[in-house]
Amino acid sequence: AIPIEGTITVNPTPKVIYDVSSGSINQTICEADPIDAIEFTLEGTQTANVTGLPGGVTHSISSTGVLTITGTPNGVAADDVFTYTIEPVNNITNCVGVPVSGTISVNALHELTSTSGNTDQTLCEGEAIEPINLTLAGGATDVSITDAAGDNIPWMNVVVSGTSITITGTPSENIDTTKEYDYTITTTGNSCNPAIPIEGTITVNPTPKVIY
Repeated sequence: AIPIEGTITVNPTPKVIYDVSSGSINQTICEADPIDAIEFTLEGTQTANVTGLPGGVTHSISSTGVLTITGTPNGVAADDVFTYTIEPVNNITNCVGVPVSGTISVNALHELTSTSGNTDQTLCEGEAIEPINLTLAGGATDVSITDAAGDNIPWMNVVVSGTSITITGTPSENIDTTKEYDYTITTTGNSCNPAIPIEGTITVNPTPKVIY
């Protein structure tokens, strides 16, 4: 019979190879700080599907087949971990390679807002302050209160409930003249910088006395 002939054409599987001399494939960073550029070499293709990057972080592919991930994460409401994947694809042969994954952990910036609007108060000796209400957001989970010397103010009590902060207390010092307590509220939480501090002054007037 007439022989039947054919050809089996085998196309190479495209590859993505991490460049260990570039930025770490797994990074932890604060929102609004740029990541260290992460580079990969594409073999057998110059295209790839890249998914899972945080907002503000993008990728580009050079004419020599180098894929670079760069950018500055933004729009993160809370600490989050983004797992990204690079899948090499040859659009001519339709061959797909083994994907490579990494993580970008983004710590959210601290946020602090006064909701009661009474950080400055004037009261009489022995009276309690009106509760000072604050709201936390981002990477902030608590606050510290310090005086002008950086020391804690023991009579100012902080209660945290979720993202809400309530500060109460009664100045206990016996005074003969008006006393001003200047204080600063600073956020604590993740490793990112604190929010812009909120400052205030509690002015305490002495109780008038009649002495026989």
